[in-house]
Amino acid sequence: RLAHGKSRKSNRTNRIPMYKRAVNTMASKSKGRGANPIKMGRKTVRSSIYIASPYSIGDRASNVRLQLDAFDRIMGMGHLPFAPLLNHFQHLVHPRSDESWIHDYCLPWVERCDLILRLPGVSVGADLEVNHAIWHGVEPCFGWGDLEVALEDRP
Repeated sequence: RLAHGKSRKSNRTNRIPMYKRAVNTMASKSKGRGANPIKMGRKTVRSSIYIASPYSIGDRASNVRLQLDAFDRIMGMGHLPFAPLLNHFQHLVHPRSDESWIHDYCLPWVERCDLILRLPGVSVGADLEVNHAIWHGVEPCFGWGDLEVALEDRP
């Protein structure tokens, strides 16, 4: 019983735990909208954008900074950036080969993103990421202008 003698209606929904109701609601709202829906209810689903840029050629700290600036700009546009160079700090503590970082970490993430932004600069790794993206159907953007057009064209 609730306050003032009123009783709560007992129905099937009240017996389903809250977290399961939330999951069921999200699933039903996204049904039939494809892998990356833009709208789910009133919330806008943001595009995930992989940032590909130079790392080992030139000053690594400056290269990481370039990607952090891109990360901030993409977030400011309302989307979800993925900056693999944040792993610069992981690499300082637990080093791995460049090949391991690319094949075991970066490329699987490329496949999961909606778009890939290729920032300027010479980079075999970033070029490999872009080629991998194209192979897996992830749209490449070569600069900020391309990214803005790609985001406007998304359903």
